[in-house]
Parts: sequence; structure tokens; C-alpha cells
Amino acid sequence: MENTHTADHVILSAAPASEAAAVAEVRRAAAGAEVVRRLEPGTLLVAVTDPMQTLLPAWQHAPPIWVRHVHPVHAVAPLLGGEPGLSRLEDVARPLAARLDADLPFSVQSRLVGAGPWPLARFDINQRLAALLQTLTGAPLDVRAPAQVLSLTATAERAYLGISPVGLNLSTWSGGQMRFAREEGEQISRSEFKLLEALDVFKLELPTRGAALDLGAAPGGWTRILRLHGLDVVALDPADLDGRLLNMPGVRHVRGLVQNFDPGTQRFVVITNDLRMDALASVQVMTRAAAWLQGGGLGFITLKLPEQHAEILVARALKGLEAAYRVLGARQLFHNRQEVTVALTGKR
Repeated sequence: MENTHTADHVILSAAPASEAAAVAEVRRAAAGAEVVRRLEPGTLLVAVTDPMQTLLPAWQHAPPIWVRHVHPVHAVAPLLGGEPGLSRLEDVARPLAARLDADLPFSVQSRLVGAGPWPLARFDINQRLAALLQTLTGAPLDVRAPAQVLSLTATAERAYLGISPVGLNLSTWSGGQMRFAREEGEQISRSEFKLLEALDVFKLELPTRGAALDLGAAPGGWTRILRLHGLDVVALDPADLDGRLLNMPGVRHVRGLVQNFDPGTQRFVVITNDLRMDALASVQVMTRAAAWLQGGGLGFITLKLPEQHAEILVARALKGLEAAYRVLGARQLFHNRQEVTVALTGKR
């Protein structure tokens, strides 16, 4: 199977447990979309007519919650090993170069899915195809902040290639799998990555002055990130914070339950909520906290979800949050587990 054509298929990436919800989002944006093949749990080949004219406009208006990444399929080819395999990919990619805008930075992103073993390595694929496209187009290579991407998703037998603006892809990371380097001796918890990813996905910046309130702070991962940005943090939790935070200037641990907390006249420029409680109960907490947020301040909440009926629960949670905030975005992030993260700002 080998072809080069106008895209009528996309590779969709989502959390394995959220496949059905992600496919439903694609179908709402592009009527008639159908799953053709599951490449691995959470990675699907989906038939979609003209995704640039269906998915891209729809998702600019209302970004999806469950789809993490999508890329068009302009070409399909066998995945072979060694030099013959790289040469074959070059032959398949060469006609796609006309789809690149020579004035905009690009990157090549490859992802190997399924059981393997794969006959080629990601590094070799990326290096070879990036050099080819630079030679053919003169477009600048920028792996950190590309405006357009040649995406390649490959099983052990077959490669699917497509070129698209990052606006269609939804993420500048292959498969939406955003990776952060671990800070040895500094990082307190994996949950730090959720807040960092949310800032990137929703294109937000934390303020560097003022006070932040971290609800359900222990062991203190989000508190650490907020403090690193220059904020004075009130860390609310009945449990202990990590010892590295105990004597950190600008961090005040309030040991207590959120239901009993009253900040008095203090107001916050950021309120975060990663409470381990039912999503709707957490929304009630966040709704009460809206009165403590300064005008124009930011809020972040992680909705903890059950395995069943998560879509319905998220819709109810968002409706509840919209009564007190303006919702800036909602997404099941790569660093979320059975969760959805929502970014908010105050209505006042």
C-alpha cells in the first residue's frame, strides 16, 4: 500500500480510555468521520473528508477536550529497514514538500506505535526527512516552535505521513505527548507536569507578582511551580507539604480543609485546584473560590473522572464553572490520568 494524495484520513491521538469520546468530537466537527484502523490503543486512523476545511475551522472555534493530537495523511508507504527504508521514505516525502510554506519554520515529528519491532529509529527518520525538506524548500527547521509539521506515524509495517499547520495538529508535540525533563532533587511530584502542560496548551502565562492559592496543595508540586514564577503561595491542605517547601520564603502552609477556609480580605491572582475529590464537588469548591480571585486572575482545576460517563460529567462540570468563571479551555492533557484540566479566568 503506497500513495500520495489530498488528505481524506487523519491519525487521531487520545488517551486509550477516551477513544470513543475523541472520535465523537471528530464526528461533530466532520460529519461522516469513521474509524478505519486502530494502530494502538488511543491511536486511530480515521476517515475524514478534507480535515483542513472541517476540523481546523471547527476546532479554532471550539477546541476539543479529548483529542490530544491529529495529523492528516497525505501519503502511506511500507516501512522498511536500513538505507532502503530511509530512501523509500524520502521518495514518498518528496512530493509533499510543495505543501510546506518556505517562509515558516517547520519540524519533522515521527512516532512509532503498536507492538514493534520497528525497522527504523525515530531519530534517523527525523534527521533524514528534515534534511530533505530543507534542501527542497529552504524552510527553516525549528523543532521547538514550528509553525508547520511533517508528521509521520508508523507501525512496524506501514508509515502514514502528512503536512499540516500546528493549528490543525492541536499540539507541537508528536501525538500530543508533551515531555518535560525531570529536575533531579528539585521536582516534588509528577503533578507539576500537569500545570506546566496546561500553561503551554492553553497558551497562558502565570503572573510574576501577587499571591496564589493552591487548594489541595500536598505534597506541593503546584506550589513549587507557582513559587518559581515569583508568586507568594498560600498552600492549603491538612496533609504535610514536602520538606523542601517548609522553609521556602513566600510559601505559607495553611493546614486545614478547603471547606473551612476563609481568606478574609486577601485576594489572589491565581487559584489552583488539584483536589482529590469528585469532579462536581471540586467544582463547588472552585465556584466558592471565585470570590477570592482578583479581576483578570487565572484559575486551574483538575476534574477527577470516573471510568464511565466521563463526557457527561465534564459537560456538567463545565456548566457549573461557567456560572462563576469564563472558561479559557478544557483538555485531557498528556499528563492527566483519568482527568481533564480546565483553565479559567474571573468574570469580574
